[in-house]
Amino acid sequence: MDFRAGFTLLEVLIALAILSSVSLVVLRATGDNLTRIAANGWEDRATALGRDKLINLKAGGLKGNAQGNFGPDQPQLTWRASVTELDDGAGRLIALTVSEGDREISIEEIVFP
Repeated sequence: MDFRAGFTLLEVLIALAILSSVSLVVLRATGDNLTRIAANGWEDRATALGRDKLINLKAGGLKGNAQGNFGPDQPQLTWRASVTELDDGAGRLIALTVSEGDREISIEEIVFP
């Protein structure tokens, strides 16, 4: 009997093609997830900074409009705030926007005296 051990070239090429296809799918999914994680990290950081700024603005009795950045720690992040009196005069709406380049989040809160 004459039989050979091992795989033929065709079998090896088919196995490599399948492995490459699966690897590409896994790498693409991983890359998309990393992009989403980075975006969520920015939103979490901007929201936390925005909430802190909103607390400071409420404590300081802000009236009208104000803007600025988050100092030496986060100079690339800017904020804009506007205060609008409610129609019934019972409170005011504070709208705060935190932005960095083309990304931004908005936080609104109604404050009653």
